[in-house]
Amino acid sequence: MLKLPTKAQINRLFPPLFNDFHYSACLVFYLGSLACFVFSDGQSGGRNDLFTDIFFFNYFFTILGFCFVLSYNKTRLGGLFRFKSINHNIVLLLLANISAFSLNRSLPIFDQSVPWVVGLLVALNIALLWHSFGGSCVPRPFSLLMVIILSIGWLFSVYQVIYIYQAHLVGILYGWFFGIALHIFVPLLFTILIGRLLWYYQKRAVAYRYAILAGFLIPLGMLIFFCQKWAHIDRLIEKAYVQQANNPFERDDLPYWVKLGQELPKDWITLRILKSGIVYRDDFQLGVDRRLRTSFNRQIQHDPLVLIATNIKGKFWLNDQDQLRLLNTIFNTRHETERRLWSGGNLETGKVTTSVQLFPEYQMAYTEKELTIQNHHTYTDRKQEAIYRFYLPEGAAVTSASLWIDGIEQSSFLTTKEKAEEAYNTIVGREKRDPLLIHWQEGNQLSLRVFPCTRRTPRRFKIGITSPLKVRNGRQYYENIDFKGPFWKGAKEQIYIGGKEDLDQMTCTLPLEEGYNCYSYQGRYRSSWQLSLPAKTISTRPFTFNDQQYTLSAPQASAAHFSAQQVYLDIHQGWSRRRFNQVWEAVKGKEVYVYTGAMIRLTEGNRQSLFRRLRKQNFSLFPIHKIKNPAQALLITAYSQLTPTLKDLEDSPFSNELLQYIAEAPPALRCYNLDKDWSPFLATLKQFRLLHSDGGTVKKLAILLRLRRFRAQEEDQHTVVLPGSGLKIRQTEAVGPGGTAPDHLLRLFAYNRLLKEAAPYYFSGAADGGPLIQLAALGHVLSPVSSLVVLEKAEDYGRFDIQKNQNGLGNASIKSAGSVPEPHEWLLILLSLGTAIWLLRRELLARLELIFWSR
Repeated sequence: MLKLPTKAQINRLFPPLFNDFHYSACLVFYLGSLACFVFSDGQSGGRNDLFTDIFFFNYFFTILGFCFVLSYNKTRLGGLFRFKSINHNIVLLLLANISAFSLNRSLPIFDQSVPWVVGLLVALNIALLWHSFGGSCVPRPFSLLMVIILSIGWLFSVYQVIYIYQAHLVGILYGWFFGIALHIFVPLLFTILIGRLLWYYQKRAVAYRYAILAGFLIPLGMLIFFCQKWAHIDRLIEKAYVQQANNPFERDDLPYWVKLGQELPKDWITLRILKSGIVYRDDFQLGVDRRLRTSFNRQIQHDPLVLIATNIKGKFWLNDQDQLRLLNTIFNTRHETERRLWSGGNLETGKVTTSVQLFPEYQMAYTEKELTIQNHHTYTDRKQEAIYRFYLPEGAAVTSASLWIDGIEQSSFLTTKEKAEEAYNTIVGREKRDPLLIHWQEGNQLSLRVFPCTRRTPRRFKIGITSPLKVRNGRQYYENIDFKGPFWKGAKEQIYIGGKEDLDQMTCTLPLEEGYNCYSYQGRYRSSWQLSLPAKTISTRPFTFNDQQYTLSAPQASAAHFSAQQVYLDIHQGWSRRRFNQVWEAVKGKEVYVYTGAMIRLTEGNRQSLFRRLRKQNFSLFPIHKIKNPAQALLITAYSQLTPTLKDLEDSPFSNELLQYIAEAPPALRCYNLDKDWSPFLATLKQFRLLHSDGGTVKKLAILLRLRRFRAQEEDQHTVVLPGSGLKIRQTEAVGPGGTAPDHLLRLFAYNRLLKEAAPYYFSGAADGGPLIQLAALGHVLSPVSSLVVLEKAEDYGRFDIQKNQNGLGNASIKSAGSVPEPHEWLLILLSLGTAIWLLRRELLARLELIFWSR
């Protein structure tokens, strides 16, 4: 049986705990102050509150601890200010340190600490407390570790003193004001205190001297390593810039930052270097830097390694815009770098409701996500802007949106991107009222903005997404639609899954509960989940609208004759040597080219050297506009990582030449992907039907080349193929009464046909208010040329010339996902209803009379 230690045993291990009332009281104050600081988590006030309640609470504990230490000094040491007890001084300084960090939340001297600094501060607090408890009684290995931590902590305290040296004069001049300004001297007092401890330990034994030396050398070694990496990346930046600016023998149409992104290593050091001056402070200027706050939608952070390396090695040549482009390309930070008009630092996503309606016989689903945004600013009702980014499945389209205004759900209007942007910027930037704005983004994404989000009333919005289901091994798969936005990891979620057919054979990665007519889940938000159900025969029942009907048909594994005359290899880091050799064996009988600033033909003599050179690239942007005969060419690619988007390359020679190529309406280039995923660059070209794609293994590729076959092109003016599923939707003249198919057939047809025709407008940036907008309005789909917007007042729509399309489907809805009657069908329904009422009028009057007299 386990025996608890006695009081005498604890007293021998931790002498101050029971023998000293003053120490025990200060320790209780410290634990209370620490709990208050940790659990407040910065939500008890923002940087606009001069002094927060948490600060006054912790400052009160510090003053109490100070009084108890003075009492101890008076009774035990013979004088109020004889601070000779190091144990009491440790607890008092730890109290003052928490008070200083609480004050720092509203009067920022140090920006938010990075995780490794937080870990160091926690370890330092534990080491100091352990010593004050009776550190001399612990085993030697733990004592050595504690001394190493104290040594690192001493260096960090010296760094803090140097960083805030400018503010010491403020502490001297204004220290009389309730002692608040004296918090600036806490790092200096820590330096003195830890120095005394290290002096004490180095005199005890030689082993402690080695521990102190190790504590000094570890951070010094990390700093040297970091500075060397910094210098290496700085050389890469200079090389990329100088070569493009001055090298007359190398002409590259891509901006120099793209070339740099192809070479930079994707690691934590590169991330910090690219964020320096944008997220991480890179100078010794105290206070808030507005440039830092507006460039990146994240709180400014303080990393000593970044600041020291910047001041030792100097700032590199990149400007802020190129830094952001590299961060977006290498580290996928597009959501954080989204331009915003208002702050969103106090927002979080409180609740997510997901409703999924499945159409198994049409191999598609309609999803509605309703999100609730909460503002946790404590004192003021500041208006803040919420920005979200949703990640859609391939082939999916946004078909509805709504915003709750004064408790009433208001549905979205569809208009051009330019009109929607003008309305949002005017209303949010100047008039500070309620809009919602959704833009289409490359790579199957959308960006969504909601304003204002206040403390008094949570904001609610909803988006609807129509998506085809993927089929694998005889089952249909639905994947959750994930998003990024104001803190969502702690959100509560409710999920409802239903359909017009029996879902008994459905399997899901969530623990679902069966209800009356749907399945449900309640719990914390889950970003990654999927469900599957058996694949069914595709229904051929049409959807009819405006004298046109839209019919779905299953994909067919059909191939057409194609003899590739030229083969182009898109080589980068995603290619292995084994894969390259296998592809070479399959294509070496043809003309094979790679791109290295110019098209170079591969031979047995140069292929290995060119492969080694190209494989160093993190990614590539293969210039399809430089392929001379696209009708007889084949591009072979693979996936490695994210790439710049077409909008990132705007106004570059590469983009201008690509735009000129698209304007000539070339035939779609056949492209074979060796992986399942597509790079954002090629995925966008594929969406715009500039690539005619197929994919699979190298073995399948070899067979296709040998048989001179490639997947048939099945799209025309009246037929679209849904990416990712291969389903075909065909538009024909309506014959007979309307079908019972869901209206999502028309929505997906309009979206995919629009993508096929929108490429010239998207690349050129020209507004198109004609056929493309009419096509988008027909299916009410978000697209490269259309946006969805919700405004507060009806007159706002007229002010910005945003009109509701009367000939389109309007916002999609779970409640009305079936076929829509035609105008003549409505007339027949009304005539039938009127006839029935006329024939039954006598019986109805008699029943009403009976009810009246019975009362």
